[in-house]
Amino acid sequence: MIHRFAGTATLADVQNFAAARRSLFYPKTDLPFISQLQPAALPDLKHHWFAQHREAIEKAFRAFTARTTLQAELLPTAGTGHVIVRLTEASANLFILRISSNPDAPAGDMLLDALAEPIRNEAGHGMGTLIRSDFSRAVLPFDFALHRVAEGICLRELEDPATQAMPKGVLAALGRALARVHSVPASGWGLLDPGAAAVGQVQGVHGQWCDYLQTRLAEHLAVCISSGSMTLEETIQTQSLFDRAITTLADVPCRLLHGDTGHHNAFVSLGDAPYITALIDWEDALAGDPVFDLAYWGTFVRDPMREELLGGYFPQHHKPADFEFRYWLYYLRIAISKTVYRHRAGFTDRPGRPPASFRIQKALDQLQRLGALSRA
Repeated sequence: MIHRFAGTATLADVQNFAAARRSLFYPKTDLPFISQLQPAALPDLKHHWFAQHREAIEKAFRAFTARTTLQAELLPTAGTGHVIVRLTEASANLFILRISSNPDAPAGDMLLDALAEPIRNEAGHGMGTLIRSDFSRAVLPFDFALHRVAEGICLRELEDPATQAMPKGVLAALGRALARVHSVPASGWGLLDPGAAAVGQVQGVHGQWCDYLQTRLAEHLAVCISSGSMTLEETIQTQSLFDRAITTLADVPCRLLHGDTGHHNAFVSLGDAPYITALIDWEDALAGDPVFDLAYWGTFVRDPMREELLGGYFPQHHKPADFEFRYWLYYLRIAISKTVYRHRAGFTDRPGRPPASFRIQKALDQLQRLGALSRA
């Protein structure tokens, strides 16, 4: 099917959205509404909202798809950012519908996803799934994005519950897919500029890579101190490290990054040679150093899993000389952001497991081992 963008974002809307993104490290960490969400209450809120709008959704998409028996089903696994609805007919999964968790507000993230889709499909080897985005509120009284159902199996479903182990070849396939995404050149740095995306350009909203990395860093470190996730000494070390990184990261390549490279966003076709069929949820896409995407993936998984993924990403084993420094520096920044998000959203650690914030100390330990903290 051909992607369709139905309209209504004005130039002012796009410019305001771009300006707002300059003040964010990650939207889910820094947007004000996140701190107002109560994760335990979200499922009930979404079920209540869906019950009110299910009939209208089914009516609209029966007309749009010419499928008179199409049915809508709320998916219970949706994250905080969206209401996720599956559209089915005769038990066949046909489409996925994404709606903002705040349906009364403009869905800026989905606007960016819509604008950037042609870039991804042309330069990123067609791993997107978007069919139609609509911000006109003429079809339904809220913004939405309609996606095809991704082919293959979600990588998260393949993880061993105890060890995260994956079938052989899957992580190498993910590494190869990310390498293809990272072949797309970009300009600017940080979260993508929707104005540039609208004219087919991959461009971040910041002038320098470290401008993005330092966005809200002092604020995030203060939250980590107040929540007990970092000591004062650790925050001083961290701020000094990123202050000095302005020089050390001046020459990193600038490429298109997915921005949320967890297994929940990747689908694979299994076989003798597994391959990635889709990478979904691109609203946090970036222009930046490709190692950042790899480090983001690393914050979701156990360290021994790196070898297979990097084997697919670097088939000739030609990693940059400073790869480990960049990997663990970005891992640290991402871990700090995730810790702030978990604190603001009220998430608690799983019983019997180390606190999620320990990822910060792990990154600091690795950077200490590399000698990166010796001058802090």
